[in-house]
Amino acid sequence: MTTTTLIAAALLFTAAPVTQAQAVDIAKARVPGASVVEVHRDWEHGHRTWEVELRKGRWEYEVHVAVKNGRIVKVDRDRDDGGRDDDGRGRDRHGDDD
Repeated sequence: MTTTTLIAAALLFTAAPVTQAQAVDIAKARVPGASVVEVHRDWEHGHRTWEVELRKGRWEYEVHVAVKNGRIVKVDRDRDDGGRDDDGRGRDRHGDDD
């Protein structure tokens, strides 16, 4: 069993909703070595979730943890482009020069 599975299994035996701190632990177990950037409540696939945004190297992750039971509902991974609005070589992707 993985750490994420063990944490989620332990939470199933409690009636209390998953706290923000527990959601962060679950997300960090899914993406070991990542740093937490932001945490907020969200809805994903019909579930009330904690959306935990993480960064590891040049990758950004969004891990959606169900408030009800601690299950990971969705994980997104995107390359961190440093907020640039170009094609990575300094050229504007949108055709305007601002």
